[in-house]
Amino acid sequence: MKGMAVKRTNRRKDNERKGKPIYAALVQPMPTDVLWEYRSSDRTRFNGEQRIVEDIKANMRRYGPQSVTPLFVEYDPVYKEALVVDGQKRLVAAREVGMKRIPVGVISVCRPPYGHGPYGARKVPTARTERIRDYQECKRKGLHEVLVNPYDVFGR
Repeated sequence: MKGMAVKRTNRRKDNERKGKPIYAALVQPMPTDVLWEYRSSDRTRFNGEQRIVEDIKANMRRYGPQSVTPLFVEYDPVYKEALVVDGQKRLVAAREVGMKRIPVGVISVCRPPYGHGPYGARKVPTARTERIRDYQECKRKGLHEVLVNPYDVFGR
């Protein structure tokens, strides 16, 4: 659904009663190849943390994609830029294991954290979201810190 967004909340029952979309409905499996371009760093080796990556890979092999905690991507609707902000090790582990898709949640943010858009963020040429002129308009439309449909941002 184009433009669908929901505030991040832990109150699932309240959202169900109010008829709002449920948080889990906006976490979708996305191709790891697409997400690889939007990592916040180019490092694929985590010095001193390789054991953690090995444990993640062992869990992925044993339990499959459903065992993976979703990655989170910050999306800037003004500049149409995205950046993986949570899940770097899971993304590296998924690629090394050979997983083609991994669950992702996309959070729209209406703030320039480091100048124009997220630090190290890259343009998303496939974004099908509406063009927002500035951060004030973004906040007026209620798009600050809300989950958006990953398919609206990254396509299929």
